[in-house]
Amino acid sequence: RRDSDDSETDIGFDSSGDLDTSAIATHCGSANGYVVTWYDQSGNTNNATQSTDGSQPQIYTGSAVITNNGKPGLQFDNSGQDQLFFTQVSSPETVFSVCGGDGSSFSTLLGADTPSTAYDKSLRQIPGPVWYLDSPSTPQDGYNEANGDAYIDGSQVTGRPSGGSQQLFFAWNTSPVISFSSIAARYLNRSWYGKIQEIVIYENTDYIDSTNRSGMETDINTYFSIY
Repeated sequence: RRDSDDSETDIGFDSSGDLDTSAIATHCGSANGYVVTWYDQSGNTNNATQSTDGSQPQIYTGSAVITNNGKPGLQFDNSGQDQLFFTQVSSPETVFSVCGGDGSSFSTLLGADTPSTAYDKSLRQIPGPVWYLDSPSTPQDGYNEANGDAYIDGSQVTGRPSGGSQQLFFAWNTSPVISFSSIAARYLNRSWYGKIQEIVIYENTDYIDSTNRSGMETDINTYFSIY
């Protein structure tokens, strides 16, 4: 959606299979560009959408497509407004993501838009910054729960990975169980602040096996050049 006249268009891929950034520039021109729908590429049509103009993440600045490490990314603010919603996925899930948060405030990458008994259900970054997976009853150290891998700007991270403004890749197993239904949204807001470039969610998995995980990491790194 360009904000000059609120005209919307679908953006696909170019001949190389990349996001067609030229088509974004042609559509938006000197206007800012915002994402109404982030289309599910799995074939399940579980698209992440936002119909409210002021809650749509930005993709174009009026002169250029927003990028991180040379690849396009959606820019989310931290006002609790920029959020995309999709149909709740079955849990547990395995999540792979490429993103970069500001690291200075509470930020939610994935969440559920219903309250829990004590904590909001979310995969979030807290000041410090460290990453947590909030369960329905108590916050959990997300990385240690994950048995996963994380890389930040070229280096593999052990322990609890910090995000900062750098580009972060991680593989995450959502145990304890959370059924996600939103990008950058949680019940008490605290939207994501930073860029999100890719989210891959496997439903009904207790963490995919090491071979598949390694293959996913290799494929993502080939494209995003993280490590």
